[in-house]
Amino acid sequence: MTDQKNTTENSDCIQQHGDLLVPCDREDYYFRFIPDFEKNNSYFDLKTYGVLFSTILTYSAMETRTSQFLARWDLFPSAFNLLAILYRTSNCGMPLSKLSNLLAVSRANVTGLVDCLESRKLVERTSDPNDRRVRLAVLTSEGSELIQEIMPLYYARQKGLADCLTDQEQECMVHALTKFRRTLLAAEEGQ
Repeated sequence: MTDQKNTTENSDCIQQHGDLLVPCDREDYYFRFIPDFEKNNSYFDLKTYGVLFSTILTYSAMETRTSQFLARWDLFPSAFNLLAILYRTSNCGMPLSKLSNLLAVSRANVTGLVDCLESRKLVERTSDPNDRRVRLAVLTSEGSELIQEIMPLYYARQKGLADCLTDQEQECMVHALTKFRRTLLAAEEGQ
């Protein structure tokens, strides 16, 4: 038996740790190692797997990129998104339940986000003038200034990211991802 601490690498970017072979990086693991490992299993659908993990890893890369960008303002992507949504309400605010739906997170998560942003004086809770039972999240002047500072920089940073795709590829990708997302949501509702 080989020493577990002795690590070697072969030309296919697979590292050996004792008797275990492990890919060097995420791409190799998900797109070479797993398909090769599962290829003889009848339950494994390579095409579906490829779509799922291409989507997941693309989202992960976008999330990481956005998180790194927002770190200078000590914001997470979900907090930035919440601020952007509130900014677009023209200072009318929005009920937490609607924020929850738009952000695709639980009401408890929205409450925690609003609590965090409220402690930083970026958001405040107010009563809905039309229904005193409903609490609205509203941007403060500090929150409005912050989002106005970030938005142009955020969109400038995103500009051109899809230029590696032709216009037709971009349209096809939007169509395919929309179709895929709707299928996933419908499948979830059916269970």
